Amino acid sequence: MKFFSLFKKEVREMLTFQTILSLVFGVLLFIVLGSVMKGVQEDASNQMLEGMGKLAISDQDQSALSQQVLQQMRDQGYQIELLEGSDDEILRAAQEKGYQSALVIPEGFEQGIEKGGEPQKIRLLNEIKGGGMTSLMSGAEGSVEAINDTLSAILIEEGGYEDAAFVRNPVVADEFTYVGDKSVNVSASVLSGLIMMQGIFIPIIVFILVMFASQMTVSAIANEKADKTLETLLCAPVSRFSVLGAKMLAAALVALLQAVVFMFGFRFYMGGMTAGAMEGASGIGTALNTLGLTLGPADYLLVGLQMFLTIMIALCLSTMLGAMANDVKSAQTAVMPIMLLIMVPYFFTLFLDVNTLSGVGKYLLYAIPFTHTFTAANNVMFGNYTVFLGGLAYQAVFFAVLMFLTVKLFNSDKLFTMQLNFGKKKKVAAE
Repeated sequence: MKFFSLFKKEVREMLTFQTILSLVFGVLLFIVLGSVMKGVQEDASNQMLEGMGKLAISDQDQSALSQQVLQQMRDQGYQIELLEGSDDEILRAAQEKGYQSALVIPEGFEQGIEKGGEPQKIRLLNEIKGGGMTSLMSGAEGSVEAINDTLSAILIEEGGYEDAAFVRNPVVADEFTYVGDKSVNVSASVLSGLIMMQGIFIPIIVFILVMFASQMTVSAIANEKADKTLETLLCAPVSRFSVLGAKMLAAALVALLQAVVFMFGFRFYMGGMTAGAMEGASGIGTALNTLGLTLGPADYLLVGLQMFLTIMIALCLSTMLGAMANDVKSAQTAVMPIMLLIMVPYFFTLFLDVNTLSGVGKYLLYAIPFTHTFTAANNVMFGNYTVFLGGLAYQAVFFAVLMFLTVKLFNSDKLFTMQLNFGKKKKVAAE
């Protein structure tokens, strides 16, 4: 009987209003994220399915065989848009007409097929516009397979070829990937994998740093408040601003040290990864450098500065929330608002390029200051410096406002009366 009473007491103390609220918010967050991601994936899948029947092609061979292939593909239901010009002009024209990529049948295509032996190369032009997972998705390889299957059927019908492997696969893709006005002779899918690794690693660092700093600060402030140490300190012959300034400066130095260490480690991590790719995957590291998809010293400095501002914003929020917590136990749930502000942009930026979203959704996400840090590396790599610098300025203003509110809180007596323990307030009132 005594065990059951103790068990109920422990459950009541752990299953507080804040705990239930955090669970509800967590469930709602994942429901919203699931709904959004479902819509994004459906849109991406629909675009890929629509694109499978549509091809942008430049026939530079203008031979009887190339025209026969294109005509048979039209008979099979393919919608073919014929384009002319240089590779750059062909890709831009294809994108203006709604195509994700373009194919170029080069001169000498028919002669190469008639010789047999080696599969003929068809240039596949693709562009990477952002670092989000959906921005990197492409069904371009399927268009090469469509030409390959059609030409293979023609060669089988004509006969006369002894090499069965050549007849089954008479063409191969010679892929060129564009980023802005730069291009490399490397597959977009291979480059996308490395870009995603760069884009995912920094958000993970930010997520860990912010959560660690927030938990540490909230617990420290709440512990000082519960032990009356904070009250004694603020009554000492020293200004409250000096007390707050010392706490924030110490936290800032720790945050700066963390940001520098993690960015330094990340630079070595990416250097080792691209060097390994350069040796093991046909110069992928060189391709990334050519396209400008690597971070230089100045870029690391900019991303590190934004990471530092992000941590300082989290520390300001943590200081105010810690001051509202009555004890260490309630401080554990006091960080829930910060967790939500981190988790929403964190999960969205893992899968989406925020810059490609509609106006309302994009501005709602960018209103959360942590979003700018999660997108910082991709914005710098793809040259979106206007968005990056705008986010940096927004974070600076946001931090200044939070710092003002924190100072105002520390200079008032509300610091000792504000509480987040809703359940305990009702209990005391009842007694």
